[in-house]
Amino acid sequence: MASRRGGVSLPDRPSNNSSSVLAKISRSSIVTRGKEVADDAAFVAKKLLRSTGKAAMRFSYHMRMCSTMTVLLLEYLKRKFRT
Repeated sequence: MASRRGGVSLPDRPSNNSSSVLAKISRSSIVTRGKEVADDAAFVAKKLLRSTGKAAMRFSYHMRMCSTMTVLLLEYLKRKFRT
């Protein structure tokens, strides 16, 4: 077994000359391509979540600023046009 600090330890991989069905399937081009696509999808999802979080943070900041400015403007107009 491979030793690592923390996390899960996986058994050592069999040598490349292993002829088991599972070894052949795991080395196939379809499985390799599937792993690449899954990795790319995870990368894009992470980027999207990060940028969406930043966009939400910016939106909430601007909404707070707009509401504050609206309140200040209403107070100003109320004082200016007192009867």
